[in-house]
Amino acid sequence: MPQFTSLAVDGTGGISSITQDPFRPIEAGRGGKSGADASVAEGLAAGDELIIRQAGEGYADATNQGTTNVAAADNDYTGELSGGAGLTVDITVGTAAQGGPTDSVVRAVVNTAPTTDYNEGDLITVDGNAAGELDCILMIPGPDYDAP
Repeated sequence: MPQFTSLAVDGTGGISSITQDPFRPIEAGRGGKSGADASVAEGLAAGDELIIRQAGEGYADATNQGTTNVAAADNDYTGELSGGAGLTVDITVGTAAQGGPTDSVVRAVVNTAPTTDYNEGDLITVDGNAAGELDCILMIPGPDYDAP
């Protein structure tokens, strides 16, 4: 679960408490944190698993697949545009044996670590599906995230 330092509690002094920001339902016009909170940068390494917020459609298993940052207006979790860059992922899609769609992403793992840090809670889409199909949206987890 993403974490944020709370400027409303900590002020600008030397304190740095961490508060967790739980998942919320989407509400139009509202981000996932208040304006008084600052995002926490999250360094990613190859092999780190990412949270799947939306499985998407039209994908096939892929290695070193490109990603695109979600625009601030569409980032319903933090309401911000990510500053991260250079991230690629390995994706695995569902199988018929699992009983779900066979073109939706069920696992996404960092292949190439980003050249600049993402913030916890940033949303990114996975490239590689056909135009007009639902994009897979991944979320950058915090350090306490345990992949299922």
